[in-house]
Amino acid sequence: MTGTPSHQTRKAPTLRNWVDVLLGQARCPDCNEILGDKKGVQFDHVPPISDRWDEERWQGIDANDPRFAQIRHINCHQAKTNREHTERSKTKRVAKKHGEHREKMQNFELPQLTDPAKPRGWPKRPFPNRRRKE
Repeated sequence: MTGTPSHQTRKAPTLRNWVDVLLGQARCPDCNEILGDKKGVQFDHVPPISDRWDEERWQGIDANDPRFAQIRHINCHQAKTNREHTERSKTKRVAKKHGEHREKMQNFELPQLTDPAKPRGWPKRPFPNRRRKE
């Protein structure tokens, strides 16, 4: 199977996952405030699961592994998610434009040049020569 699991099939972090992450982290990584109770925070996957495209590297690693998770305030998590979504969209947009440009350049044909054996000579002056006033 290729790709990443969808939100519907992803297992929710267990209490053990929460505890393991919280043991190494007492403050929100974004705002540096104390995290507080579980109602005001969310479990954040770092890097996002949607960006874990390298199956060989992530094979056998649980999506909720504490080594690849952080706890953030709900607002901080939403802001980070929005930044990541914007970044991902921009990357796709740039990749698409780059692909179109590469295809255009591969199909580009140089214009035919004049006969290289024929000398071109100097260009004509577009204005009259100066005359000396006597």
